[in-house]
Amino acid sequence: MDEIADDNSYKPHARNEARGLVTAVEKLETGFMIVLWRRVLNRFVENSARLPASDQDILTVADIYASLIGFIETLRDDFDDMEAQAKELTSIDNYTVEAKRVPKRNLQ
Repeated sequence: MDEIADDNSYKPHARNEARGLVTAVEKLETGFMIVLWRRVLNRFVENSARLPASDQDILTVADIYASLIGFIETLRDDFDDMEAQAKELTSIDNYTVEAKRVPKRNLQ
């Protein structure tokens, strides 16, 4: 994306959109969402692969769904680990809200 943003052979609209995407990706929030959704989607793919087998009985399917529900409920407990992975992925330590400038109110 950086290459597209700096390359004058692309249209200005494409370069501006690439700059916006680079800015969005270079946030701790985005890195955290990548880590979170990677965990969730990988777990759902693993369990989805086990479901279509023709020899599955209803109890096995219920166990698979119960394990997914339990997994989702425990994600909150893994917040610190996911945040550390996001910080490593993005090389950013602060959330955007923490880095945002506080506007001064004009007193006149």
